[in-house]
Amino acid sequence: MRGTPAEPSYFGQQCLLLCSPLVGARVLDIGCAEGSFLSILRRLRADLQLSGVEPSEGFVEYARSVALGADIRCAVFRGSDYEEGTFDLVCASHVMEHTLDPRRFMSECSGIVK
Repeated sequence: MRGTPAEPSYFGQQCLLLCSPLVGARVLDIGCAEGSFLSILRRLRADLQLSGVEPSEGFVEYARSVALGADIRCAVFRGSDYEEGTFDLVCASHVMEHTLDPRRFMSECSGIVK
């Protein structure tokens, strides 16, 4: 999914199915990189409230230009930065292998999802 967003990936289609009954669902993409996934979601579902977190400033700048209207933060993900139950869906594609404590990471993700 690098470069200009094209068609939704299988992963993207599954995420859309999960939030399909939820109008205005809040979605967080952890490690959103250049924002391809958020851009696809925006294009397919204008009603979604999209957020992303990414530690690379260069990626964040680009992501903000392609995932219009998404709240994208330049930071390392910390569940404590969000209130409990903030999101309807939390995605973290290609992130787990970069965490030092995968169980803690999953715990923090589960705490912020409804």
